[in-house]
Amino acid sequence: MNRSRVGILPARKYIETGKMPVPLPIPDSRFPIPDSRFPIPDSRFLILNS
Repeated sequence: MNRSRVGILPARKYIETGKMPVPLPIPDSRFPIPDSRFPIPDSRFLILNS
C-alpha cells in the first residue's frame, strides 16, 4: 500500500504537451462586417461599372 505523505493533489489546469496550442476558430472573413473606413461597394454600383 502506498503511504505517501503528499495525499491527493489537484489536477494541473495546464498540461505541457510540447505542441503548439490550437488557436480558437476565427470567424469566416470572406464576408467582412462593413466598416466605415472600408465601405463595401453596392452590387448596383458593380453592375453599372462592368
